[in-house]
Amino acid sequence: MSSLPDQLDEAIIYIKELQTRVEKLKDKKESLLEPESLNTASPVSRSSKTAILSPEIMIHELGSILDVILIMNNVGCNQLIFNKVVRVLQEEGAEILNANFSVIGDVVFHSIHAEVDKESAGNCKGAAATISKRLKKFLHDS
Repeated sequence: MSSLPDQLDEAIIYIKELQTRVEKLKDKKESLLEPESLNTASPVSRSSKTAILSPEIMIHELGSILDVILIMNNVGCNQLIFNKVVRVLQEEGAEILNANFSVIGDVVFHSIHAEVDKESAGNCKGAAATISKRLKKFLHDS
Protein backbone atom coordinates (compact mmCIF):
# COMPACT_ATOMS: atom_id res chain seq x y z
CA MET A 1 0.00 0.00 0.00
CA SER A 2 1.35 3.43 -0.91
CA SER A 3 2.12 5.98 1.76
CA LEU A 4 -0.17 8.96 2.17
CA PRO A 5 2.27 11.41 0.48
CA ASP A 6 2.57 9.02 -2.50
CA GLN A 7 -1.20 8.76 -2.76
CA LEU A 8 -1.51 12.55 -2.64
CA ASP A 9 1.12 12.91 -5.37
CA GLU A 10 -0.79 10.39 -7.52
CA ALA A 11 -4.03 12.27 -6.88
CA ILE A 12 -2.42 15.59 -7.88
CA ILE A 13 -1.07 14.09 -11.10
CA TYR A 14 -4.46 12.54 -11.85
CA ILE A 15 -6.29 15.84 -11.27
CA LYS A 16 -3.87 17.68 -13.56
CA GLU A 17 -4.42 15.04 -16.27
CA LEU A 18 -8.17 15.48 -15.92
CA GLN A 19 -7.88 19.27 -16.13
CA THR A 20 -5.84 18.97 -19.32
CA ARG A 21 -8.35 16.50 -20.75
CA VAL A 22 -11.29 18.77 -19.87
CA GLU A 23 -9.63 21.70 -21.64
CA LYS A 24 -9.00 19.59 -24.75
CA LEU A 25 -12.60 18.35 -24.73
CA LYS A 26 -13.93 21.91 -24.31
CA ASP A 27 -11.88 23.00 -27.33
CA LYS A 28 -13.12 20.00 -29.30
CA LYS A 29 -16.73 20.75 -28.31
CA GLU A 30 -16.41 24.39 -29.38
CA SER A 31 -14.96 23.42 -32.75
CA LEU A 32 -17.73 20.87 -33.32
CA LEU A 33 -20.48 23.30 -32.36
CA GLU A 34 -19.33 26.10 -34.69
CA PRO A 35 -22.21 26.42 -37.18
CA GLU A 36 -20.18 27.75 -40.09
CA SER A 37 -17.71 24.89 -39.93
CA LEU A 38 -20.54 22.34 -40.08
CA ASN A 39 -22.41 24.09 -42.90
CA THR A 40 -19.40 24.60 -45.13
CA ALA A 41 -17.62 21.35 -44.34
CA SER A 42 -17.06 18.99 -47.22
CA PRO A 43 -18.19 15.36 -46.92
CA VAL A 44 -14.55 14.38 -46.44
CA SER A 45 -14.04 16.69 -43.47
CA ARG A 46 -17.35 15.58 -41.95
CA SER A 47 -16.30 11.95 -42.13
CA SER A 48 -12.93 12.79 -40.59
CA LYS A 49 -14.74 14.46 -37.66
CA THR A 50 -16.69 11.24 -37.17
CA ALA A 51 -13.46 9.25 -37.28
CA ILE A 52 -12.04 11.44 -34.53
CA LEU A 53 -14.97 10.45 -32.36
CA SER A 54 -14.43 6.71 -32.69
CA PRO A 55 -14.54 5.00 -29.29
CA GLU A 56 -11.82 6.21 -26.97
CA ILE A 57 -10.96 4.83 -23.54
CA MET A 58 -8.87 6.19 -20.70
CA ILE A 59 -8.06 4.26 -17.55
CA HIS A 60 -6.68 5.89 -14.43
CA GLU A 61 -5.75 4.02 -11.31
CA LEU A 62 -5.29 5.30 -7.81
CA GLY A 63 -4.40 2.40 -5.55
CA SER A 64 -7.11 -0.21 -5.95
CA ILE A 65 -9.55 2.28 -7.55
CA LEU A 66 -9.94 2.39 -11.33
CA ASP A 67 -11.59 5.23 -13.22
CA VAL A 68 -12.58 4.21 -16.72
CA ILE A 69 -13.65 6.98 -19.10
CA LEU A 70 -15.29 5.84 -22.34
CA ILE A 71 -15.99 8.43 -25.05
CA MET A 72 -17.92 7.48 -28.18
CA ASN A 73 -20.44 8.57 -30.77
CA ASN A 74 -24.10 8.56 -29.81
CA VAL A 75 -24.70 6.56 -32.98
CA GLY A 76 -24.72 2.82 -33.35
CA CYS A 77 -24.17 0.21 -30.69
CA ASN A 78 -22.64 2.24 -27.88
CA GLN A 79 -24.73 0.36 -25.28
CA LEU A 80 -23.12 -2.90 -26.40
CA ILE A 81 -19.66 -1.38 -26.03
CA PHE A 82 -20.50 -0.08 -22.56
CA ASN A 83 -21.85 -3.50 -21.54
CA LYS A 84 -18.67 -5.19 -22.80
CA VAL A 85 -16.48 -2.76 -20.82
CA VAL A 86 -18.45 -3.53 -17.64
CA ARG A 87 -18.21 -7.27 -18.34
CA VAL A 88 -14.42 -7.08 -18.79
CA LEU A 89 -14.08 -5.18 -15.51
CA GLN A 90 -16.14 -7.80 -13.67
CA GLU A 91 -14.31 -10.72 -15.30
CA GLU A 92 -11.03 -9.25 -14.07
CA GLY A 93 -12.26 -9.08 -10.48
CA ALA A 94 -13.22 -5.40 -10.33
CA GLU A 95 -16.32 -4.31 -8.45
CA ILE A 96 -18.28 -1.52 -10.13
CA LEU A 97 -18.78 1.23 -7.54
CA ASN A 98 -20.49 3.78 -9.77
CA ALA A 99 -21.25 4.32 -13.44
CA ASN A 100 -22.76 7.33 -15.15
CA PHE A 101 -22.89 9.01 -18.52
CA SER A 102 -23.40 12.37 -20.15
CA VAL A 103 -24.55 13.13 -23.68
CA ILE A 104 -23.29 16.26 -25.39
CA GLY A 105 -24.48 16.54 -28.96
CA ASP A 106 -23.59 13.27 -30.66
CA VAL A 107 -20.98 12.27 -28.08
CA VAL A 108 -21.54 10.03 -25.06
CA PHE A 109 -19.16 10.19 -22.10
CA HIS A 110 -19.31 7.14 -19.82
CA SER A 111 -17.53 7.21 -16.48
CA ILE A 112 -17.09 3.96 -14.56
CA HIS A 113 -15.56 3.84 -11.08
CA ALA A 114 -14.45 0.39 -9.98
CA GLU A 115 -12.38 -1.17 -7.24
CA VAL A 116 -10.01 -4.04 -7.91
CA ASP A 117 -10.34 -6.77 -5.30
CA LYS A 118 -6.79 -7.26 -4.01
CA GLU A 119 -7.37 -10.90 -3.05
CA SER A 120 -8.93 -12.11 -6.30
CA ALA A 121 -6.78 -9.92 -8.54
CA GLY A 122 -3.50 -10.38 -6.67
CA ASN A 123 -1.48 -7.31 -7.57
CA CYS A 124 -3.71 -4.25 -8.17
CA LYS A 125 -1.29 -2.69 -10.66
CA GLY A 126 -1.10 -5.98 -12.58
CA ALA A 127 -4.88 -6.23 -12.63
CA ALA A 128 -5.18 -2.64 -13.86
CA ALA A 129 -2.67 -3.32 -16.62
CA THR A 130 -4.54 -6.48 -17.65
CA ILE A 131 -7.88 -4.66 -17.66
CA SER A 132 -6.42 -1.77 -19.65
CA LYS A 133 -4.90 -4.12 -22.22
CA ARG A 134 -8.15 -6.08 -22.65
CA LEU A 135 -10.30 -2.97 -22.99
CA LYS A 136 -8.00 -1.29 -25.49
CA LYS A 137 -7.79 -4.51 -27.55
CA PHE A 138 -11.59 -4.79 -27.53
CA LEU A 139 -12.06 -1.20 -28.72
CA HIS A 140 -9.36 -1.58 -31.36
CA ASP A 141 -11.01 -4.76 -32.70
CA SER A 142 -14.56 -3.36 -32.70
